[in-house]
Amino acid sequence: AQGNAVIYPVRVVVPSPGGSRPVFLQKIGGTFESVAAAPKTGFETDTALVMLPGEVVVAQSTHNGTGDLCQFALNPNIFAKFAVDSVSLASRIIYLKMGVDPNCGFRSFATGIPTD
Repeated sequence: AQGNAVIYPVRVVVPSPGGSRPVFLQKIGGTFESVAAAPKTGFETDTALVMLPGEVVVAQSTHNGTGDLCQFALNPNIFAKFAVDSVSLASRIIYLKMGVDPNCGFRSFATGIPTD
């Protein structure tokens, strides 16, 4: 009713998702632009997050499965960040902005070639 968004991790929606990969979420302080890298700890898989417009979440998941080059990396995870831009209560739509680093294990959201 207050216009907040509720973000549910996959595990909360589908307790035993067959064939899907785990998704970990963490609410981060700061603006979308100021979140330069994914944190190393603090992710949760079973907690819904209530978000106000402008708040940022970082997501962590394994990149892909069998046959993916990332399965041989020291850190096979992929990281993304997203922020709630606005919420339309009438149509029940959440508008987001998102950034992702598709490189195996890199936590940086900076443009260019990743270094960490």
